[in-house]
Amino acid sequence: PLMQDEFVRPGRRLAPHDAVPRLAPAAAQNAGADLGKLERAVLDLVQAGFPVGRMLEVIPEPDPLIHGALDALVEAGLVRL
Repeated sequence: PLMQDEFVRPGRRLAPHDAVPRLAPAAAQNAGADLGKLERAVLDLVQAGFPVGRMLEVIPEPDPLIHGALDALVEAGLVRL
């Protein structure tokens, strides 16, 4: 998976709850990227147009892990905030 086993990186800014992430153009090219279950769930919700706050409500994982998965997708060039 793209995501590291860390909860919070020093200096990391969390995405605002009302932010609506979008798929990056590279997402179609990298559809076969090595995604974990959580990253795939976040990517699915990004494709559906969910804001960050709604993702935090519907994914049954701790918020820091969801933010970490979203960060990993942004760093991989799959998602834009």
